[in-house]
Amino acid sequence: MIVLSIESSSTQLGVALVGDDVAPSAFEAPGARRHTELLGPAIAFVLDAGGISLSELDSIVVDVGPGLFTGLRTGVASAKGLALGAGLPIVGVRSTAALRRAASQFPGAVAAALDVRRGEVAYEFPGKGRARIGGLDELLGGLEPLVEEGDVFLVGNGWHSVGAALLARFGAKVSFGAQEFDTPSAVVIGRVGLEELGAGRVSSAMTLEVEYLREPDVAINWSTRIASGT
Repeated sequence: MIVLSIESSSTQLGVALVGDDVAPSAFEAPGARRHTELLGPAIAFVLDAGGISLSELDSIVVDVGPGLFTGLRTGVASAKGLALGAGLPIVGVRSTAALRRAASQFPGAVAAALDVRRGEVAYEFPGKGRARIGGLDELLGGLEPLVEEGDVFLVGNGWHSVGAALLARFGAKVSFGAQEFDTPSAVVIGRVGLEELGAGRVSSAMTLEVEYLREPDVAINWSTRIASGT
């Protein structure tokens, strides 16, 4: 099986071709924040580098969040368009789940947190199901039972602003991933997508659910203006 994976939930853009019988092919633009401009050319580059056409793919895999609204909207819309055009299923992978999967070699618990701005992070702890949005109190509360059981490895850029507070509270019980664990990897998303595809857990362009977790900033700002009468 071969899948094309798209990661656009963060400031980084990534596209990868992942499969058992295909040459590894990937594109990454760290911190570019030019998703709309770069995504189309990136997809064409990855397919060409792998010598694969859309008709040879088994599925499109896309990061469905949580993350930054504009990037998610760009990536998911492109994934849906490709799937519709080629008659392919879609596999959605959570950004926080992909981050935790990338650090699966860590022997202890792995917790993920992504910066979604406005002083909030999207976080996911082991055994807690879907991601949630919160602040420092939620992160501290979620980590408390984990550190009681053992060491915890923290991945994602959502920990950066609260690192000092976590170290002061938990000390050597928590450790932070290197820069490579700051944002989700399109390659890892593709690998998770392959497993989901093999298990038959797929969606379509009409049924794919995106985990925005909150309204876009423009909608929030407009609601605030209405409430204040300005």
